[in-house]
Amino acid sequence: MHIAKTFICCIVFFEIILGFGICSAQIGVSNMYQESLWINLNLSKEQRDQIDGIILDADKQMRALRGKQKMVDDLYNFDDLYNYADSLSQMKEIRMDAGSKITQVLPLKDREIFESQMEESQQLTERYTMMMLQLDLTEKQQTDIVKSLIKSQQRVWSVVSDTSLSWEQRRQKLKTVNAINLITGKLTTTQRTEWKKWNQSLNLMNL
Repeated sequence: MHIAKTFICCIVFFEIILGFGICSAQIGVSNMYQESLWINLNLSKEQRDQIDGIILDADKQMRALRGKQKMVDDLYNFDDLYNYADSLSQMKEIRMDAGSKITQVLPLKDREIFESQMEESQQLTERYTMMMLQLDLTEKQQTDIVKSLIKSQQRVWSVVSDTSLSWEQRRQKLKTVNAINLITGKLTTTQRTEWKKWNQSLNLMNL
């Protein structure tokens, strides 16, 4: 049963993290989310306005979906999280669809950069997910980490979709959101040591 739940947890992690992307140290901690990549491109005002329009359309879908969800703080156990996974998948699809539309309005050079970063994000997501499996997390740790990541993603989305702020203001606010800190904060001392060793080896691979 524990193995089965851990496998399911892996899927849930993947759904959440792939939704906002984990990128390497070269891209930077503040750009660890797909949404952050959207507003860190150097674009004209017209292109920014186009992208904000896409984000606002996606935000309407996101708000409608969240209106049907349980509150994250009401997810007390692993079974609740498993049942929540369908909503997570739908949220991921909304974000991925917005990302695809944004890609289409980018100049060729920026599109190539963005697509390269997204590809790297997916590869690293798979590696981080495998690392979490190796940490032998307890059910409580799994639940706590997933809840924290859900809240983190919701925070990222609320910042990126706040078009009353300039792109620069949104970039600065996103720097306060760090998914890795959320994960490591739930680990034991031994698990953090293993995570640090693995993360260092991953950074060396990406040099």
